[in-house]
Amino acid sequence: MKHNNSFSVEESFRRFYGQIFSALLYQFGPEWTTAIEDAIQNAFYKSLKSWKSEQFPADRGNWLFVVAKNDLINQIKRSNQTFEIQEIEESISTKEDQRLHFIFAITRIKSISQSARQLFILKNIFGLSVGELSLFTLQSEEAIYKSLNRTKQTLKVELKSSLHDENSNDYHGKIDLVEDVLHAVFNTSFDSFNPKMITTVNDDLCLDALALAKNLSTKYEKQSTRNLIALMCFHLARIPAKIVDGSLVSFFNQDRQLWDENLIQLGFQNLTKADQLDKYYLEALIVSKHMTAVHYDADHWYSIIGLYKLLYQLVNSPFILLNLAYCYHKAGNTEESHKMIEEIKEFFPEDHLYYSMIKIHIDSTKTEFDQKIMLNKILKNVDQEVRKGLIQSYFIDYRF
Repeated sequence: MKHNNSFSVEESFRRFYGQIFSALLYQFGPEWTTAIEDAIQNAFYKSLKSWKSEQFPADRGNWLFVVAKNDLINQIKRSNQTFEIQEIEESISTKEDQRLHFIFAITRIKSISQSARQLFILKNIFGLSVGELSLFTLQSEEAIYKSLNRTKQTLKVELKSSLHDENSNDYHGKIDLVEDVLHAVFNTSFDSFNPKMITTVNDDLCLDALALAKNLSTKYEKQSTRNLIALMCFHLARIPAKIVDGSLVSFFNQDRQLWDENLIQLGFQNLTKADQLDKYYLEALIVSKHMTAVHYDADHWYSIIGLYKLLYQLVNSPFILLNLAYCYHKAGNTEESHKMIEEIKEFFPEDHLYYSMIKIHIDSTKTEFDQKIMLNKILKNVDQEVRKGLIQSYFIDYRF
């Protein structure tokens, strides 16, 4: 797959941002957070000028790391401030585990809310944009910027001792928070809205989240982490069938022969029912039922509805209610689907893609002409060509 030069550079930037940020923050300290962000941005701009098409450095991550590190050192020297560093590394090849350590370190800071903590990690460790975070959280971009700045100020004061506490024993109590972060990374990457991509899946970031989840599972052997891995595997198995001949194919129209059987089996191997249900088990079970169903009849949809109701008891999310509205519609329960859409409209912006599409899909009172007008309004807010094609064909994807 060939991309233009600017996208290839951006792809590298997003892929290595978190490793570089974690390494520099660990070495120089959280008081230099803003300077670190600037240094990584400067390295990105230099790569745009230096990297030529088809002639990228052999190790793009280390190239960006060294340039950012040198830029940061120059910034600090110009500030005439003294600084201490843990060590000067010339490579980030061994920094993969440091991201988990960084995430755990932030979870120990009680003065930062879970929501703010997650936003900061997604932005700075995984390189997600504020626009992507806004779609994922339903928060405005302005609110996210404010949250990030507040968190940054708190971390400057409180992170240093937590970051270098290698012997902390409270990791087990924080694993669920780390799982939430990896789940969020995977979701936003599996359903990416990056207009420069020719697909809706950021493969590298999805696999990155899976690798970190496996690392987490190996270290702490928690059942919920294995269920998270199962969920990721079921989704990843369908990537070969999502884009066919340049067109985005909705889940229920995908060719099952293209699904990766090895990943499906790996998903079932990790799927583990515990005495106490966890949200990742339920999510993975929902996806697996869709993937193995022979008929999508009313009985199937009501079994899915039951699982979503259980999931909503664990996760109070409007996205679950949106999925429920669609499921009721597919089960033929028009009254319940309309009722649910009305109940959740206060949570979604009027132009939110999935809310708008499902609302059109289940609203039988609209004429075909009215539906086309509404679809045209939605299309104006969609930048990805491959996603536009799916909307124009009026095929609703049940956010899988």
